[in-house]
Amino acid sequence: MVEVAIPLPIRHTFTYSVEAAPPPVGTRVRVPFRREERIGWVVGEHSGEPVQGIKPVLAVLDDGPSVPPDLIDLCRWISEYYVAPFGIALKAALPSVLSDVSRDYIALTGQVQQEGMRSREKRLFELLERHDAPQPVRTLRKTLAMGSIWPEIRSLSTRQLIMHRTVPPAEPTAKTRRVVKIARHLESLGHREDIFGRATRQREAYELLEASGGAAELAHLI
Repeated sequence: MVEVAIPLPIRHTFTYSVEAAPPPVGTRVRVPFRREERIGWVVGEHSGEPVQGIKPVLAVLDDGPSVPPDLIDLCRWISEYYVAPFGIALKAALPSVLSDVSRDYIALTGQVQQEGMRSREKRLFELLERHDAPQPVRTLRKTLAMGSIWPEIRSLSTRQLIMHRTVPPAEPTAKTRRVVKIARHLESLGHREDIFGRATRQREAYELLEASGGAAELAHLI
């Protein structure tokens, strides 16, 4: 069992079971929470008495920790010192992409509907029959309005009636910066007068670049 911090205004962590070895501290996991699924971070193994009836981790989203242990410790300290939710502190300290939910899609495999299918499974199966392309789990859940549909997804997937695909969270957008560098240094004041003349703003930009070590972001010069 593991303790998971979820970015919600709740101070304590939540205990979930895992089928295999517990994911390392700092690993993102998708977990059931009330009638939804949430992304959280493993912050430790459960060290108390065994808990009955706890829910399982639905998916481990990282091959290894996406949050280093020292940042976990820092956010834990912030949470305790400022009486703030642990999960909220983690979310504030991380790029938004790390708390972005993965996208899960399901589609029919082409197998015919089986007898003995439960009512909730049948509703999900029949909704998928109306679509040719894989459908987002989140959209299906909202359409069906019957809470978490992961038990039905796992059951139908085990019987090979549906196929499930997870699209990982979006990669962060690369940011670019435009940098201006001095191409030729003007050592003497006379040389600068010859080059700039009455172009005061150009001279100021040059001197700012010079004071910045010969290079600066364009945004700082405008």
